Amino acid sequence: MKKLWMFSMLALFAGCFTASAPKIAFWNLKYTGAALTEAPRYGVVRISQVAVRSPYNRSDLSVLLKDDSLAFDDFNQFAALPQSLFKGVALDAAAKSGIFSSAVGGTSSVRSELSIEVSVTEFYLDCKVAKERMAKVALELRVMEGKEIKGVFAGVGEVNADNGDYGWAFSLASSQALDNAFKGLIK
Repeated sequence: MKKLWMFSMLALFAGCFTASAPKIAFWNLKYTGAALTEAPRYGVVRISQVAVRSPYNRSDLSVLLKDDSLAFDDFNQFAALPQSLFKGVALDAAAKSGIFSSAVGGTSSVRSELSIEVSVTEFYLDCKVAKERMAKVALELRVMEGKEIKGVFAGVGEVNADNGDYGWAFSLASSQALDNAFKGLIK
């Protein structure tokens, strides 16, 4: 009993019962780009599939460290799995790009001229450079016309995240990556 009392007092004086746990921040993604063309070049496009490659498809933020190892930040998390969030971003990017007359999701019954499969290959906070944080997103768009591949277009986005607003930084980096890939369709 005496040992338990001493342990309790030690814990109290060490601050174990007075310090509050760090708050978890939840981040969302949204498309922040603008139209890439003034007139549509294609009809309806379907965002048929979105995949975020492992290990980046986790709700906790992936962080690339100085030694090239990947860590996961339990206190900075996305509001849902990146794959789920990215579906909305990709759909908004296609709809607002101006390249297509309209954009629909994979489960829509609307007929589409083209379908796009999005593969996010990189989605992490790069902390390799001391005192610098960069949100990095890399992806590929596989554009299909029926069962035929019309093209594969890559895009990369990189945004300084030193202000700590990771939702904004990853939204902007994701939008840059999508816009860069979509530009391949208008060349």
